[in-house]
Amino acid sequence: MYGNPLVATKYMAPEDERVNWTSDYLKTTFAQRLGYFDDHLGDSPYIAGDRFTAADISVGYSISMVRFATDNELSPNLRAYLERMRARPAYQRAANPGTG
Repeated sequence: MYGNPLVATKYMAPEDERVNWTSDYLKTTFAQRLGYFDDHLGDSPYIAGDRFTAADISVGYSISMVRFATDNELSPNLRAYLERMRARPAYQRAANPGTG
């Protein structure tokens, strides 16, 4: 929902139109949400604590979208969280169809 205008602006807009109110607003919104995810995650391996749930699929996708669509830096905690998501066999199969 928020990512589409930002991705289009980053990759398709003329160079002189890539920085605008909408892109700045979305980058700020993403940064705030990353902070929320980071705080909520704390020392837990997953959003719901020690258990992987559907929330992790949603949050993991959102964090990946932020990395794709912005230059926002991820905290060490969120980088480790994304690595845990990417290490999961189901993620590997989804990311590399036809290999497993």
